[in-house]
Amino acid sequence: MCRWAQLATSSPTNLDITVPSTAANIVLTWTNPVSTPDTNEVWRSADGVTFALFTTVAGAVTTATDASGLAANSFFYYKVRSCKSGQCSPFSATISACNLFNSPNVASISFPTLIRTFGAGNSFAATGLAALASVSLPALKRVDDILELGANPNLTSINLNVLTNCPQFDLSNDTSLVGISLPSFASTTNFVGTMCTILTLVNTPILIFVNGGTLDFSGCALNTATVNQMLARGVASNVNTNTFTLNAGTNSPP
Repeated sequence: MCRWAQLATSSPTNLDITVPSTAANIVLTWTNPVSTPDTNEVWRSADGVTFALFTTVAGAVTTATDASGLAANSFFYYKVRSCKSGQCSPFSATISACNLFNSPNVASISFPTLIRTFGAGNSFAATGLAALASVSLPALKRVDDILELGANPNLTSINLNVLTNCPQFDLSNDTSLVGISLPSFASTTNFVGTMCTILTLVNTPILIFVNGGTLDFSGCALNTATVNQMLARGVASNVNTNTFTLNAGTNSPP
């Protein structure tokens, strides 16, 4: 009973959606509490508010697959708890995923639990939104295809601190955008911010371009430090196979 008392106050941790998940087969993983439970319960929600038990797995198991199929422009939210001898721990932190999300014209986009976006094409699109002034996606780690945040005239900054992989990231024509911070952004094919006319700072310290990728920040106002960092990341990516465009606008020379 003493061992279970410890478990009952400890939640599963590190709940995640693993590669190679798809919208049709979402693979969840987590870390169990120290004391092995009898079972683990996976709960799911379509709105992040009302959850229902999705599946129960053996206590030693730390993975589950949702093959229900995530519809376009929709979300699934997940949380997990461990149970033993008829008692259950508190729930883990909630995570969520979306598929081919297309935002309405709102002033603020905030999805604090979103860690993965699925779908070929615009996996997550918030583009041409006159009202949009802020985007908060603090847990977003991975995008299947295109992260489209372009042509938003009132969006001033973008900070995606844990984003690691996104094949195509488009910020074109964000005319009020001043700064972009992507400190964990590790891999992309196309990274575009053309005609972000007052964009000064883009922070991508570990980015590698793959598959003959493109970087195009023509018509911007990048400072020297940003231009030098982008060129350094190009060299690290083998720049001979990539196209980098930093002309026009008021971009600083390297």
